[in-house]
Amino acid sequence: MPLPVVSINPTPRGLVFGRYVQAKVFAHDMSSAILTAEKAWPDRPEIAECLKSEISYFHKAAVNPGTIAEPTWAAPLAQYGINREVIQLERGASVQGQLFDKFRRVPFRSQIPREIGAGTGAAWVGEGAPTPVVQNAFDTVTQQLYKLEVIVALSRELERLGDPGAQTITTTTVARLVTFLDQQFLDPAVTLIAGTRPASITNGATSITSTGGTAAQIIADLTALEQAITTSFRSPVWVMQPKTAYTIASRLANVGTPTDIPRSLFGIPLVLSDNSPKQITLIDASEILFSDDGGIEVDVSEQATIEMDGTPTSPPTASTVTVALWQNNLIAVKVLRWIAYQRARAGSVAYMVSTY
Repeated sequence: MPLPVVSINPTPRGLVFGRYVQAKVFAHDMSSAILTAEKAWPDRPEIAECLKSEISYFHKAAVNPGTIAEPTWAAPLAQYGINREVIQLERGASVQGQLFDKFRRVPFRSQIPREIGAGTGAAWVGEGAPTPVVQNAFDTVTQQLYKLEVIVALSRELERLGDPGAQTITTTTVARLVTFLDQQFLDPAVTLIAGTRPASITNGATSITSTGGTAAQIIADLTALEQAITTSFRSPVWVMQPKTAYTIASRLANVGTPTDIPRSLFGIPLVLSDNSPKQITLIDASEILFSDDGGIEVDVSEQATIEMDGTPTSPPTASTVTVALWQNNLIAVKVLRWIAYQRARAGSVAYMVSTY
């Protein structure tokens, strides 16, 4: 059935009424209708006046001012949000970031020749005497490719209304990944899982047992760690938690032994980080093979299907429950870093569990 044709009186009075109706129909609210009328028909101010008078008619009662205390007025406009400055745990500076320039950088998926033995070296040769011949020994070290990833799912509302919302959560997620990576890098219990993760640089390294916490015992323990390094010692670095370092400084100062903490300890550069396990680690950084692609990747998707689980099923089964991001108005932020590391030679790392 066709819609009826509505005829508007072409007289000036009918024209004003028609435009009055048009402004109300095509605007979302009365304020928008008034603004539309003022802009579209400036030569007909009576149209806007009619709309204004309609508002006045329905709002003759006393009106409270909008405040955040009015639960049915302005309070819903001032909802609690996410602060721009997030209070987060102080994770400390990245250990790997501070050692980056000291590592021996190598490509991913590469084989690196390594000298594992040498002959007696050169010799003085007299006139007419034969020159000695020596034989060196080499093997190869293979650097693999590993990746570290984490996903955080956010609602579209948080992404759109958060202040700053998604950006803050992404930043804290990256920091969490860095913290985890440093702990994996130094924890002696982290073993190699082929195709999944590298072993920590302390896994299988020389372990020194602490003799105690007095100044004399601390000096003896640190000396033992130095002696445990059997490589070139070209780029030694201590790594420990800040509290451990300052305890050492305090106890040595009590017996008149000065230190240069936090810059160095016994002339060896010092890296302080809360990411370190409760241990003192001595590293010949020039003997650590290190590979990465120069940064951390951050990907965002709203059309993926993911399993919302901290330990997702691998491989997925028929009973695996997944969530469609698009259908549930979610956004997923994935943080990824490609990285690999290992000791180039035995004797390049030593560590000691610390009680102070």
